[in-house]
Amino acid sequence: MSAGACLSRRRAVWQPAVMTATDPIDLTTRHGRRTAQRLRTEEVVWLTTVDPSGMPQPTPVWFLWRPGAPGEPGIGDVLLVSRPGTAKLRNVRQRPGVALHFGTDARGDDVVVLLGRARVEGEERLDADRRAEFDAKYATAMGRLGMTPEGFHDDYRVLVRVVPERLRGW
Repeated sequence: MSAGACLSRRRAVWQPAVMTATDPIDLTTRHGRRTAQRLRTEEVVWLTTVDPSGMPQPTPVWFLWRPGAPGEPGIGDVLLVSRPGTAKLRNVRQRPGVALHFGTDARGDDVVVLLGRARVEGEERLDADRRAEFDAKYATAMGRLGMTPEGFHDDYRVLVRVVPERLRGW
């Protein structure tokens, strides 16, 4: 086996795992449906930006997925909020190519990596519907941090929009 081989235990016999890349993203495949499920249900996604020296900078973030309308190309967008002045905002402004990925399962399977373009929308806060959705999704987590939704949105007031273009994983 080569040094870079990746193996999967999804079957009874060890077989090389196949890293797929789809462009555009197809949510009707088995992997696409699993990706959509994780976008709907996961609380944390890792946002990887690139700093001025070219070093990848992964950061766990809270997010909302807004699926695209039926018949529209792509899968919609992913909304993140940030405190002003962060390195991730600077990185996105300078290099908008980003990756979003979820943690794997305990065996290293269920890999979801979304590659796309990010844009800092500025202090254009979440609209009322998205804010209600965000607050419902993260109310418990905000409480664990000792924050109210109002306090959270006062601190995390910069909106970032990520448009996924490619999907990798297995």
